Parts: sequence; structure tokens; C-alpha cells
Amino acid sequence: GDTKSKKERLQHFREWIRNNKLDVVFFNEEHVWPAVALCHEMNVKSGAYIDYYTKETVPLFGVYDFLICNTRRHYSVFTWHPQTYFIPWGTDLELFRPKNYGLVEPDALRFFHSAGMNPYRKGTDILLRAFNALRKKHKNITLVIHTQVPLEKFFPKLGAMIKHMVREGVLVVREETVPAPGLYHLGAVYVYPTRLDGIGLSVIEALASGLPVVTSDNGPMNEFVDEKNGRLVRIKRFYQRYFDHYYWHLCEVDEESLFREMEYYIKNKNRIEEFKKDARVFAEEKLDWNKNAGLIQAAFTDSSIVRDKTEVLQKIAKFERMKENKILKAIYKIKILKFDAIRLFWDFIQRKMEKVL
Repeated sequence: GDTKSKKERLQHFREWIRNNKLDVVFFNEEHVWPAVALCHEMNVKSGAYIDYYTKETVPLFGVYDFLICNTRRHYSVFTWHPQTYFIPWGTDLELFRPKNYGLVEPDALRFFHSAGMNPYRKGTDILLRAFNALRKKHKNITLVIHTQVPLEKFFPKLGAMIKHMVREGVLVVREETVPAPGLYHLGAVYVYPTRLDGIGLSVIEALASGLPVVTSDNGPMNEFVDEKNGRLVRIKRFYQRYFDHYYWHLCEVDEESLFREMEYYIKNKNRIEEFKKDARVFAEEKLDWNKNAGLIQAAFTDSSIVRDKTEVLQKIAKFERMKENKILKAIYKIKILKFDAIRLFWDFIQRKMEKVL
């Protein structure tokens, strides 16, 4: 909105803090930096849950008095902050728990994949191609995909393949919204070749549900998965998310590597009970949110208000001016677009070279 409306919203925020006599304000993915600066002005402690950030905004997080990171990858970016707390992520182990430790269907290995609202980001297209190759080599395997959007609209070139596998009965697509604990019980092995995750919550939920996980060998997924509870898939390439320049690059798994790691469970189908129990044991030892959440109180109570924020407040003021100034914003966008054009061209060349080789 205009400057006046922003001032009015900040005033409303000020009154909300005062009326509720707040000692601490905790933010999540806050994009209005003056709101955090207002807390400092009012001598109110501020904290943030780390999830979304860019290279430009990382230094601005110094305006918070404390930060909470749920993955080591996020934590590695903010170790410079004097009050950054690493609190390992987890889930509700009572809600997400195994229904059984055997195969879902007799003598057949069923893979499960959650595509959510963004099948491209979840690597669903790579999984579909890898599974299509697998089912031609191996009998008695099926794949269940839970999606909240039509797969054919995301991957029109794969539409014929999807329909063919559905007709053959080797692929089941569940297009619906399902409340927790979701549909993990439909599979024996969870496959998640994701291109990008901030937290990787579905990996944690799958492990808690007693499913070994096949996922990308990249953070934060490889913080939760190793040879004891799953298989990590080799990364073929990394590339920038162009539309917003999120701090972390996307990754694309190698399709042949995904094929091999999924095939490992096909060849060792007789050990599925062992694999599923190992996944659950790991979740009970490392991913119990009832235990991990106990560390949160220390972040709120042990942290102190940082008195001198002059330097970071100057950076925020400069950042806000850039956002408001149409000329500076246009120059910034031109630089970004120029950079994107170079990266896209280089990605195109790399893909062409891969096909030649």
C-alpha cells in the first residue's frame, strides 16, 4: 500500500504490543522490517523462526534479538548472530506412527510419494520417469502419489505416461487434501527426490510413520536420512531459483541414481520389516517434537535484548529505500534479469552438452 497505510499499520502494531503488554514478539517470515525495528524502539524483545531468506536479507536478521533454526543448514547461515539457537525439528510421534511393519500388499513393494501443491519442487517428474523405467524391469511394484494439484497440468509431456501407468494399475494418483497423519500408511518406502526444501517436514513425518526414505543427498534432507533409515540420491546439478533468488539453490537428482536407490528396496524386499523398524527407531530417538520443543523456552528466556542495533537499522533503512524508490528498484531488477539471462543460457548449454556426452 501507500506510505500512509504503512504508517497506520505500524501504529496498529505498536498499539497491539502496548495493549497486550508484550515482553517478546516472535516473527515468522516477516517481510516488513520496520515492524521488527519498532520492537527495538519499544524495548520489546524480538525473535524469529528461520525459514525464508535471501543473500540480501540475511544481514538484516541482526535486528532480531534471537533466532531459532530447526535445521543445521539454516543454522550454518546465521552462526554470526550472537543469539542463534539450533533446535532440531521433529513431529508428533503419536499422530505419525506405523500402522504395520510389513508390506502394504502381499508380495508387492509399494512406493509412496507426496507431491503436495508443487510437484515440480518435489521432483515428482523425475520420480515418474524413474519409476516408469523400474516397472519395466521389475514386477510386483506400485507407486502411490498424493497430490493436491493435477499432475498432467504440471507435466503435460508426461501426461500419456501417467495415464498409461494408471491404466496398468502400477500407479495410483490420489488428488485430494488429507489431514494429518496423511497417507503415509499407503506405502512401504517413501520416495522424495525434492529439488528444494526449507525444513523437509514430510521426510520427518514419513520416518515417524515407519517408512524408510529415498531422498535427495542435499540439505536439509540428508540431515535426517542416512544408510540406517534410507537411501540418498546423487545430485546431478544445482541451479538458482530465479523468480525470488532464495538463498539456497535448487538441486536436481540424477535419474539413474534414483532408479538404483529405489531398486535397492526392490531387491531387498524381504528386509522391509527391518527397514521400517529402523526408520521408526530413528524418529523416536531424534525426531520427537515433545522432547525437541522443550529447548524453545531457553531461547525466549535466556536471550537478552541487543541494545546497539545502529548498524543493522541503517541497513534496513537503505533496504527499504531501495524497495520504495522506483528507479533503484528498476536498476536492481535489470541487474537481476541480466544475471538470470546469463544463468539460464549457461544451464541451456550444460543440458545440451549432457545430451551430446
